[in-house]
Amino acid sequence: MGSTMEATQMKVKSAVDAMIDEMDRKYLRDMQKQMFLCSANCCDRKTSSREVVESCVEKCNSGMKNAQRTLEKELGGLQLEEGVFTNSTSFQVGDETVECSLGDFNGDTKLDVLVSTKKKKDYHHSVWISSSLGDQFIEYKLDVLSSQALAIDVDGNGWHDVLGFYENGSMYCMTFTRSGSPAIACNYLFPSFVKLNPYPKVPHLYVDLTGDHLAEIVFMDTTTSNGATYLTPRMWGRFKNGWRETPTAINLVATLVEKQSLGQIKVIDNIPCTNCDRNGTRRFEINKSIFIQPKEVALGEIKMASFFDLKEDGSLDILIEYKPFEGETKFSFIPCDDKGDVTFLKVTVFTSMCGKRCISSSKELGSGVSWGGACASFSMSDGWGGSLKGAACQIPSATHRALTPPYILFGLGRSPNFVDELIIGAPRYSDSLTARQHTLKQIVPNSRIVVIPPEDGFHWLTRLYVTPSQLILQSLAVIALVCTMLLMVVAFLHYRERKEDRVERQQQSHRFHFDAM
Repeated sequence: MGSTMEATQMKVKSAVDAMIDEMDRKYLRDMQKQMFLCSANCCDRKTSSREVVESCVEKCNSGMKNAQRTLEKELGGLQLEEGVFTNSTSFQVGDETVECSLGDFNGDTKLDVLVSTKKKKDYHHSVWISSSLGDQFIEYKLDVLSSQALAIDVDGNGWHDVLGFYENGSMYCMTFTRSGSPAIACNYLFPSFVKLNPYPKVPHLYVDLTGDHLAEIVFMDTTTSNGATYLTPRMWGRFKNGWRETPTAINLVATLVEKQSLGQIKVIDNIPCTNCDRNGTRRFEINKSIFIQPKEVALGEIKMASFFDLKEDGSLDILIEYKPFEGETKFSFIPCDDKGDVTFLKVTVFTSMCGKRCISSSKELGSGVSWGGACASFSMSDGWGGSLKGAACQIPSATHRALTPPYILFGLGRSPNFVDELIIGAPRYSDSLTARQHTLKQIVPNSRIVVIPPEDGFHWLTRLYVTPSQLILQSLAVIALVCTMLLMVVAFLHYRERKEDRVERQQQSHRFHFDAM
């Protein structure tokens, strides 16, 4: 408790120092001087009643009270910064079923909400911009689209833009102003785009196809051949992928539903295949293990499932959306702690928009807003003389009902070697390679890396947090046990030797007296 209070006091002290440095002291002195002069003038009126004088003094003190109220709010936010949600803000978006997405659309480092409402075959979109104090949201209407839109940084300025498609297949791309209102269209950034017919209910993919550490958007288009409509590329379902146990092998989690039964959560393992067709080396197989679920989840209807790092330790747990037997839709977690002693590498890239609140004396790191479209790749050597390589992108937010985590997680298997190289790419456009790419070398496994690309210049900010492996902890426990046993053996031998010496001295003493007689 003492350490927590000391940490809170240090936070308050640093916040006060930073705020005083940023404030204009002359302005505060002038405000205080005007307050005293105004109060003195109120008291000079001898004919005024006491109520009038008090009302006049209250008006004179209003400016200083507003400044004090702002300061107390900032300090109260710091004192309550213990990982607990202390307040919330709600707003009414309608009676229809909506799908939401988060993003920073106006560059104020506060999360805004993109809302998609389905009415018949169309999707009505609007953005709700958070106020400066975060206590209310302001709505701005967007165009009606044929599918769910997504929040992605298209122009590389660190702000989220909205991308979607009209009913005729043309693209809708919109940027926003500082106030959050729609600004100009960004279709010009896609000069070679042609009209397409996106397949409904299928979210878009974000992968680095060219190896430049910039995410490309793969749209699910439909093609017609011989009177039939096909999905290109072929895919369907709500699978969520993630590295679990094997090095650079992606596993899937899905909700499987049989006829006349409720959905079940199943993990689809990526395992080696020795007799696969077409020279395949791996295949997917449904894991038959059954997860231990809470009672309310087991009796309810499971709708969606996704991998999620609940404990921030690189070990993937399962996030589920379910509807209980009675009540509204809820979320829950299934912890998956026992996955063997595997290593990981977790990368989170924040937007470069920092603003005035990211001060050097503060412990806050960057904007805290995940930069959708950032990509990363790693390379390392395994314990058998080979090499491991992997690449992934930080998926942008979409109004599709997809539970996507705002980070990149690589599975390194059971290899204890260091990660030789990690290349991080920011979704910005610059002729200078150092402005949009950053390389880190010799990284310890089981690390969490937070990266903030430079807002101006070429200085990348990175933080590395290491999680000890269970194998290391077990090894330390075994070493401590062996040392304890050795100490016990040494102590026993020492005690035995001292006992023999005492007996020998007694014998020598008796022999001396016998000779004397």
